[in-house]
Amino acid sequence: MKKNIVLVGLLYDTNLGDQAIFHATRFYIDQIFIQHQINNIDIRMMDMTGRDGVNSNAIEKKIKQSYAFRITRKIFKKSKRVQKFLKRYVAVNSARKNNKLFLDSNTLAVIFVGGGIIKYQYQYFHLYINEILKVTNKNNIPVMFSAVGIEGYNQFNKDCLLLRKALQQKCVKMITTRDDLDLLQKHYCLDIPTAKVADPVYGISKLIPKHIKRNNPKVIGLGVVRENLFINNNISFSKKDMLLLWKSLFDALKNSNYECKIFCNGLKADYQFGLDLLEYMGIPDSKINDYLVPCPKTTNDLVDIISSFDGIIVGRLHASIIAYSYGISSIGLVWNNKQKMFGEMIGYPERFIEKHNFNVSAIMEVLNKAIEEGYSKIDQESFSKTTIYYLEHFINQYLIKKEI
Repeated sequence: MKKNIVLVGLLYDTNLGDQAIFHATRFYIDQIFIQHQINNIDIRMMDMTGRDGVNSNAIEKKIKQSYAFRITRKIFKKSKRVQKFLKRYVAVNSARKNNKLFLDSNTLAVIFVGGGIIKYQYQYFHLYINEILKVTNKNNIPVMFSAVGIEGYNQFNKDCLLLRKALQQKCVKMITTRDDLDLLQKHYCLDIPTAKVADPVYGISKLIPKHIKRNNPKVIGLGVVRENLFINNNISFSKKDMLLLWKSLFDALKNSNYECKIFCNGLKADYQFGLDLLEYMGIPDSKINDYLVPCPKTTNDLVDIISSFDGIIVGRLHASIIAYSYGISSIGLVWNNKQKMFGEMIGYPERFIEKHNFNVSAIMEVLNKAIEEGYSKIDQESFSKTTIYYLEHFINQYLIKKEI
């Protein structure tokens, strides 16, 4: 069998920003392989959580269908502690079975392709990462984390400490981050190379070229998010508050002679909020398609949607990054520091607005100025290449030289 390199990420996530990250990183690695004439190494793509397709996880389904699992869940269905244990059990065992499918004696290296995966508070990413790194460390397989998001640290949290211990294993050779380099260096990485780089999606316009046409009148996309997103991230902003804000923005845009479309990044919960918003606005079912863009199913779908707008006001980071790649002005409604850090990196922090400034007239003022100015603060082409530089460095050190 041929030697292989395994790319790990959220390949089948319905938040299409994560799929865009995976495909952009794969594109960069393909270019590096072509440049260095590497044709004897296969590239395997592994969904970190064990899914084998969008809304499909055969491994997890098999575990949940086991007799012991079903009986335990039924008996203890009212115990939150037991239900949490079962979720962790599913995550760990899914990871172990997934590892057997993708990692073998011919695996030369593993690259985590990016996304906000250095986290421990929910989604159980720390458990998946820990199980993968157990295998790579045991088999001396070098690992790189590329352009990952660093989402918090708590020295008193056992899951956080598990993640920290996993990342400090000898197999981890390099970690680059798209956002909080200080936090990464101070708490997670003690003696391995680290760097701050561009999110892979900065370069999505190279993978999916588009001829951008301007509309008359201008069309603004409103990128909505699920109803509890702010609350889940410790920001007191309820569904009622969100509905009122989005409706007020929609009305203000229409009164300013903009056309408006509501869209989402692919998550069903985000799309459902879009439907709830239309109901709140009094839009009849017969006219839903006039206001709400159908839920995208692929990265190309999402790119098509965002590239059709003249500007966007959004809650998802990768809607902003895709817009940036195509030169479309974006205003972000902040629920996570990663959005603010992106604004700072591109030179426009004022375009990423926190809850205490969720004022419709202020948001409209920032939007109008952004559309007028476009982007000019940094060299987008040069910065996007930082991600490729460190990927190439890792591949050169642990694949090319190793094979020679």
